[in-house]
Amino acid sequence: MNPLLRICCFLLFLTMLGQAPAQEEITNRDKADISSRASMLVRELEQLYNFITNSDMFDSEIETIIKGSFTKGSSNQIFYDREVIVENDLDPAFKPGATPVDLEVWRYLKELDLNYTKSEDFTVHFENVKVSRVYEGGTYPFVQVYFERVFEGKHKQYNQPYATVPRVALVRADRLDKQWEVHIAAIVFFDPDQPIQEETYEVELPPELESMLVDSNSTVAARLQMQQEWERQQEAQRKLMNEFKEDMRRLVEKEEEEKRAVSQRFIQQGDAALAEGDFESALAAYREAKAINPYDTEAFIKIRQVLDAKATDSLRLAQAEDRFQDLLKRGDFAYRIRDYEQALGYYREAEALRPQVDSVVERLREIERVDIKLKELAASYRQGDYNGAVRDFSRALKDDPNNPDLLVWRARCYEMAGKASKAADDYSEALEAYDEYHFAYLQRGIIREAEGDLIPAEADYSRALSLRRTDPDLYARRARLRLRLKNTAGAIADYSMAIQQRPTDADLYYARGLIYRDLNKWDEALDDFSSAVSVNPGLADAWYERGLIYHRRGAIPEAGGDFAKAKAAGLEANKWSEVERLAFDEYEAAQKAMNEGDLPTAMRSYTRAITLRPGYYEAWYGRAETQAASGNRYGALEDLTEAIEQNNQYFQAFHRRGEIQASLNHHEAAVEDFRAALAINGQLLPAHLALAQSLTALGELKEAHLAYEKAWVLNDEMPQTYYAAGLLQMRLRAYSLAVLDFERAIKEDKTMAMAYYQRGLAYHELKQFNTAVKDQSKAIQYQSTYPEAYLARARAQVALGRAKKATPDYAIAIRQRAEPLSQVYMEKAQAHVALEEPGPALEAWEQAIQLADSLKNLDLYLKMGNAGLDAEAWAKAQTWFEAAQSLAPEEPSGLYGLACALANQGQSEPAVAFLEQALASGKYTKDQLWKDKRLKVLKKFPPFKSLVKA
Repeated sequence: MNPLLRICCFLLFLTMLGQAPAQEEITNRDKADISSRASMLVRELEQLYNFITNSDMFDSEIETIIKGSFTKGSSNQIFYDREVIVENDLDPAFKPGATPVDLEVWRYLKELDLNYTKSEDFTVHFENVKVSRVYEGGTYPFVQVYFERVFEGKHKQYNQPYATVPRVALVRADRLDKQWEVHIAAIVFFDPDQPIQEETYEVELPPELESMLVDSNSTVAARLQMQQEWERQQEAQRKLMNEFKEDMRRLVEKEEEEKRAVSQRFIQQGDAALAEGDFESALAAYREAKAINPYDTEAFIKIRQVLDAKATDSLRLAQAEDRFQDLLKRGDFAYRIRDYEQALGYYREAEALRPQVDSVVERLREIERVDIKLKELAASYRQGDYNGAVRDFSRALKDDPNNPDLLVWRARCYEMAGKASKAADDYSEALEAYDEYHFAYLQRGIIREAEGDLIPAEADYSRALSLRRTDPDLYARRARLRLRLKNTAGAIADYSMAIQQRPTDADLYYARGLIYRDLNKWDEALDDFSSAVSVNPGLADAWYERGLIYHRRGAIPEAGGDFAKAKAAGLEANKWSEVERLAFDEYEAAQKAMNEGDLPTAMRSYTRAITLRPGYYEAWYGRAETQAASGNRYGALEDLTEAIEQNNQYFQAFHRRGEIQASLNHHEAAVEDFRAALAINGQLLPAHLALAQSLTALGELKEAHLAYEKAWVLNDEMPQTYYAAGLLQMRLRAYSLAVLDFERAIKEDKTMAMAYYQRGLAYHELKQFNTAVKDQSKAIQYQSTYPEAYLARARAQVALGRAKKATPDYAIAIRQRAEPLSQVYMEKAQAHVALEEPGPALEAWEQAIQLADSLKNLDLYLKMGNAGLDAEAWAKAQTWFEAAQSLAPEEPSGLYGLACALANQGQSEPAVAFLEQALASGKYTKDQLWKDKRLKVLKKFPPFKSLVKA
């Protein structure tokens, strides 16, 4: 339904409410009061929205504020009642023209509270508030208040911003105790076809107020007083609202504190019960605490602890039995493969769980006896006397020649003594005596691998693995051996088994990843390197290898990230050199593209180089140049700043950043950069020159000249710099010094027309006009098209009183369009006046005022009119005297000149009339009129005779 039609329907509804008396007549003061209150009411609505959407407000506070906004008699009442209709604008996807959803105001405000994002700042704004005229005739007067609603926040369910929406609030007014109360009766979308009809009401002031006003504009003063009164009332309402908010906050905090205190008492009861093992009582107490304070996370954690403790207690005995059996099984296996140390550990752990089991005690005693005997024989071994240890074990073997333990120990002694072949023989003999001796297979395999017997070594490792299939180190060892045998499939299988046994070993993933890399199985290699860095983020080589794969695939950002992490983790210098090489290749490609003018390719390659090596300051500089060439000067500034961050001695970057800052007219920043560049490299000539230019732009002319002087120390053959320095002296009005600088420029370049021209201007200022003429002639000699030089020479000639020589130069300056051209014409006219050439003077003036209306004035019009008379150009003279008369009708000179022009065109009667006015001014005498040759044509005209003979 059309919003205006909806409002009209609501008005009809208002007229039907109750049996209220007919509306009494209201005055303009009433209407102004209603309009003012309605405007303030909408501002209170804006404040209400912001209270509801403020993250600092408690839920209880928001409930109170919402309820108070439509409760009759509430000090915060805004809406007429809770059934006020609001057309819903909370859906950001709603489009104008669609059928709106009607919500009762209480529901609309709840929707705002629940679905609009909260913020510490106010994010709701009403703009362009306008109040319509006051409508009468029904039961109640009412106004429409137009405003543009701005939501800066978002709807929680829709990730899109709100558009600014025009709205209209229908505000009804009720008189209560001779005062007007206003409340919102509806809020709808604005219909542009039904604009708001605004009206301003002139207020009649009561006598007591009129006596207080000294300003004649009493209506304005009355309005001002009313506005101030309402502002005081508004401030009082804000104060009450803040006090209410603070009271609510303290109340809520007190209630929360009391809940926490009671909850803590129950938690303490639960802790005491739990300490005594009374799980049920503890659980009941914790649940009481949770019920009192549902947001108490401590109570929730305690409940979980009790439940876990109960579960643990019920499972503990069963788990202990399972664990005992498992330890026993593991100990038996270790004992079978003669790994006494591991077997001893398993049996002792089992004994701790079941101390009274005879079989465990018996096994422990047996292993301890063997262990004690071997330790006695190994005394020399532990002291580093390996040959002595060999003798000790050899004597023991005489008594027990087939004891595999003695053979293995002697083999270990032979290994430490550097007798690998004898050690291998002992390991072989031990295996003949006991073919499940895991350690013997392992050690013999190591010796065989070291001697190059790879196939037998692999067999030994395999036999050892058949006895202990859960040894990840042995799988890894066999994998490395299989790589030497070119058995990559077997190596991968072994690393996979090792990873299965020890999935937290990053080195295993890395090793398998290298095999996949060499086989060009990039996906598998990528997975393994990713797993390696996930397990151990400090594994630099894995980051590096994964970065190489990403680079190979063109995933440059990912590659750059991995290389950076590899470097941070301590990547070897030779590998980091490879990263630098990759970045340098991109840098060279960018340089080539830049030289060929291919800016997009250059930009892409520089970016890739930076991504691979973030500290590559030359690439940052190169990309900055590309950005600048593409017109993105601000992007270039950012890149140059990064280049300087990477190398704070990079004076080229300081200098280039200064140049770009200067091109953006950021001369203060440019000066800082140029000085930074020169602090690093004082011989940087372009920086001295650029510094001088920026200082000039800032008006620091003496500093700028000093910069030029420093540039001359580096190179004294630079006419342009001498010229620029001379310009500075001209601005400082140091004309003698300017002459010296321009002379130095001319010395370096004798054909430098600009230097002659500027030196001529300096001589002119020094009143050396002849020398000025010579310099301007030189400037014209070397640059024939130089209107400024012609004009300057003409002015110098005029200063010397040589107007005749000046006029040709003025003509050439005009032809070459010297600026401002209107001024040149004016000066040319003055030269013709000096030469008593009124005709050319008049033409020059006419050209001047065609170019610039601002030149027109009474004095000029009079000059032009007199020039027309002198040139006997009577019609033109008439034109300019009439122009003068339009500005000053009573000006005697204008009247007299106009009379002369008219008389010589046969208009005797008006001429005599103007002469009569001129005589009346007292500036002219009758004798002057009679003797003036320009009025000779009137001497036979009777009225003229009567005028001058009377």
